[in-house]
Amino acid sequence: MFKNSNFDEHQYEIYDFLRDMIIDEIPKVHPVRILEIGCGCGHMSKSLAQKFVNSKIVSVEIVAEYVKLARKYYSNYSNIQFGCKNYKDLSSKFDLIVLFLSFSELLKKDKLNTVVEKLYSLCNENASIVIVDEFRNDYTNELKLTYQINKLILI
Repeated sequence: MFKNSNFDEHQYEIYDFLRDMIIDEIPKVHPVRILEIGCGCGHMSKSLAQKFVNSKIVSVEIVAEYVKLARKYYSNYSNIQFGCKNYKDLSSKFDLIVLFLSFSELLKKDKLNTVVEKLYSLCNENASIVIVDEFRNDYTNELKLTYQINKLILI
């Protein structure tokens, strides 16, 4: 991924407005432990750390170069712990789980049922899961996916 000379580590800053909007919509509860899956260079982790200053944020990413950048940029946030880990290797419980533009990446390697079951296994009682991902021009696949997720959640 980083072998591409066109890679710009700041390219995701264009989503800052969207991150802020999402953070503002998260219920006004105060989660003690937050998990971000697919944290990339750490931009959403920073936003979470600013809103939930008394929460511990565990941010995982499988691309080691991203984790290095996240640690470099946001080392001054003592409530964020960045790790180069696969979400499937986690076993701790969280009050809030955030997937910002990473859910579709998980579905490239794992089946929907597998992903949702793992997410639920990482949830404390009354935990929230926030999934934000990109849509294509025709929403057919996303609507099918939303239907499947709702079916799994209601089981």
